[in-house]
Amino acid sequence: MPITLHASPKNLVFELEKQRLLGPDVQLVHPMFTVAEERAILAARGTSFATSPIGEVARPPEGGVVQLAELLQAKVPVSLSIDETVEGNADYFNVMRVLFKYHRHRLGATAPEVTAKRLVELATTDGAKALGLSDVTGSLTPGKRADLITVRTTDPNIFPASNPWDALVLSATPQNIDLVVADGRIMRSGGKFTSIDQDRIMSEITESNARLAAFASP
Repeated sequence: MPITLHASPKNLVFELEKQRLLGPDVQLVHPMFTVAEERAILAARGTSFATSPIGEVARPPEGGVVQLAELLQAKVPVSLSIDETVEGNADYFNVMRVLFKYHRHRLGATAPEVTAKRLVELATTDGAKALGLSDVTGSLTPGKRADLITVRTTDPNIFPASNPWDALVLSATPQNIDLVVADGRIMRSGGKFTSIDQDRIMSEITESNARLAAFASP
């Protein structure tokens, strides 16, 4: 069974290596404190690291930084993560956008270039690889599942989309998504959900919030 561990204290990789707990079936989340020797261990073990930049860039009293450049240079498998939606939302476009700009801001001209296209790869094909699903999904390839998202490029916030990678990373939002197909099933069409009753779900959420608020009140 694959293992994921959300933790990023200093010397974490050294400790896991000492306990013989690293391998290609392990995914770590929040790469903020690794040193070069640890990254070499991760690359040798095939252990992947997922970055959740929305939360990570807000962290530092501890002084950690999102080590995208270092991981890529060390050939450590990397992917992207939302992590949680308590203090944010499920906007994966924003995950790409924050990491893209943070990477440039942090390292400037000294940074190995991470293009918008590379960010989309981290969000799709590399995510599938990290989860051991690259033979099943992650790219539009004959024989894989029919998993597909189309994005309208005629909306004002994204038009004109002369470069598709820049459009997706720098401009797109979930509201631009027109079609979602999951394993051949149409889940969203024309910007509307087709497989769920959104009004009913929103009503249930409202009721649940009211119940929890009443329970939490002194």
